[in-house]
Parts: sequence; structure tokens; C-alpha cells
Amino acid sequence: MNGRITQLKRIVQQAMITTVVLRYNIAYIPKLGAYRITLIGSREGISGSALSKLIETLLSNGFAVRVKVSKAHVFNVVYLYVIPKVNVP
Repeated sequence: MNGRITQLKRIVQQAMITTVVLRYNIAYIPKLGAYRITLIGSREGISGSALSKLIETLLSNGFAVRVKVSKAHVFNVVYLYVIPKVNVP
């Protein structure tokens, strides 16, 4: 599990280098069997191109991605639920 979190951190850091992400967090949710990546952006928001680049990178690294967006008064929050794809013979 820690290896996947490290891998996800590396992917997020590389993809979010040029955007306005104030903070991010990665947590494993055992009930869902998924990792939740929380991206917190400023009022200007997180650029759509950087977000799509992050999603493309996650997909190419063998993850399935579900996106949930929340807009608060001060911050824009994006939740990515990431599930490792399992190769079934």
C-alpha cells in the first residue's frame, strides 16, 4: 500500500507542477479499495489542462479514475478516486 501511495505522490507532483494547487493529500480508503487524492486549489481554481494531464497520467499508469468536484467559498476542491486496475487472466 505504501508503494502505491509513493507512486501516486510522484505522479501528482509531476503533473501539478505548473498549477495553482495549494495542497494535496493521498489517502487509502479500505472500504472502497481505492485511493482518494484530494487537490485543494485557490479561488482561481485548478487548471483543466493540468487536471486532464494528471488523469491521463494515472490512466496510463494502470489506474481507473473517478472525479468529484466541490466548490467552496474560498477554495476549489477536487477529489480523484483512484483504483488500481487488476489484470485478470
